[in-house]
Amino acid sequence: MGDFIAPLFLLLLLLGAALLLPLVTSTHEPGRHSAAYVPPTRLPVDFSPSIWLTPWETPRPRHVVERNEPIRDELPLVRPYIAGFPPPTTEEEWRRERRRAAAFAQAGRDYAYSYPGALIAEEVAP
Repeated sequence: MGDFIAPLFLLLLLLGAALLLPLVTSTHEPGRHSAAYVPPTRLPVDFSPSIWLTPWETPRPRHVVERNEPIRDELPLVRPYIAGFPPPTTEEEWRRERRRAAAFAQAGRDYAYSYPGALIAEEVAP
């Protein structure tokens, strides 16, 4: 049995070497990170004019300009893009409103805040 395995192993080894020989001796381009690599030449690309590269013809709306300005005394605290939101409906939104009102009160600012069941000024005044 040993006399049969050794020649078979030698035959398989020679067959594997014969199959790998064309791969090793073939001419191939050098790898991208080798010193012999020459990158292909690039063709210049003409950019087409895009609508996003041209400035807008209309001026920016006032509320968009105010959104980027810091809060000052002459500006309203509730910006127009915030004032249009619907009133809070969930308990988490009411909790957020109470926290916001407390933060404004601590800073010495007035914040228009109301909650369900709150008394209006006419009901409180004697």
